[in-house]
Amino acid sequence: MQEVSFIRSPLSTLWFTRDKRSWRILERPQQVRVSGPMNRILATSQSLTIVTPQSDFYLHSALRIAHNSLSYLRIDSRIVSDEEAFQLFRQGLLDCSNLVILGGADNLFGQAILAKFPSVIKFIEGGWIIRGQRFDEPGQGIVFLHPHPICSTSLALFVSGTEISGFERALRLIPLRTGVGVPEWIITSNAADSMGAGGLLGAGYWGPDWEWNESLSWLAV
Repeated sequence: MQEVSFIRSPLSTLWFTRDKRSWRILERPQQVRVSGPMNRILATSQSLTIVTPQSDFYLHSALRIAHNSLSYLRIDSRIVSDEEAFQLFRQGLLDCSNLVILGGADNLFGQAILAKFPSVIKFIEGGWIIRGQRFDEPGQGIVFLHPHPICSTSLALFVSGTEISGFERALRLIPLRTGVGVPEWIITSNAADSMGAGGLLGAGYWGPDWEWNESLSWLAV
């Protein structure tokens, strides 16, 4: 069994771990991932960073998120293009603000994040694949939390759709006003317009290391 301890000074905290009889210094403390509803993306004292591909449609969607987050939650936002965010990430200049990443395979920054920190969700042209199941039908949308690329205490939220109507449905799942506890990932379809939750195609929570959690996930077959 591994033992972890620390020494705290006014300037810093030094963490140690012991296996059997030897101690060694940890570069950073081991942390347990906090699992919880999607609205944790909005529990921040910093501004949101909304990353959008360069298109008027995505820019308009980003402006709606920024307006609603300020109006209802008093959270400031900044909107950056996927190319700008990609350059900041590559140069080590990305900050620790929570990220909202719009689009799928068309978002350069989002694809870079998923390449470095893989997810069970794989974006493809016009949709995504999860556990071997392809989602590319009109009207389908997905929203899911993902680890922040540089800060363990921050989060990223991906919002995507197979086309415009699917993206709009996914956008409405961001809990900006309702206060409803949305799971960490959720897939919706055009049937949700008339059936509500009956139109969902999957939902659930990730495991401790952001892996697939069989006991807390459901996927329509």
